[in-house]
Amino acid sequence: MGAARHLLTLCLGVCAASWSLLATSGTRAASETGPPEGLYEAEGVTTVLASGERRPATARIVLSRGGGDRYVASFNLKTALPTPDGAKRVDVTGHAEGTRDGAGLVGTAESQWLMAAIAGLDPQFPFIPGFLGPRIASRFTMRPLPDGAFRIEIESTGAPGELGRDYAPTHTVLEATRVGDKPEGRKLPLPRPRPD
Repeated sequence: MGAARHLLTLCLGVCAASWSLLATSGTRAASETGPPEGLYEAEGVTTVLASGERRPATARIVLSRGGGDRYVASFNLKTALPTPDGAKRVDVTGHAEGTRDGAGLVGTAESQWLMAAIAGLDPQFPFIPGFLGPRIASRFTMRPLPDGAFRIEIESTGAPGELGRDYAPTHTVLEATRVGDKPEGRKLPLPRPRPD
């Protein structure tokens, strides 16, 4: 009787240890998996650091694995800038590179904005090219949220060498949700410069 009780206790201890190991392994595996590839849609706010001006922003992001812990992405962010002629739509298009950081990403991005020539008009409107703005250099983080979405924070300044083309530093916060697989063989549209 005593031997049987001892054997039962030993078996229960082994089972408990096994379950604990499996749970720990599962948690570790989840934390070591970066964001899934695919097409993301995001919305949030861009804040101009010097003035505190806030403007809404939406974005589409195509995220791909680049091998190992490396990721690459192309993106198109839409917002609007106030001008004497009224608010003009702006497309900010570029690419980013990042590395996995736990369940998220950290990295850098390069982009350029295209402003509509006429207030209320889309910057990509045919036959009326927009105005190409300065190149932008950014640093970003992408962190998972409890509901499965991701919080993206972006710190942006004018890229080096953009003399005479001012870009007021900004901080952008977006909440991004994966909405589908990445579109194979397709890229997000690039800005079209206005002819001189």
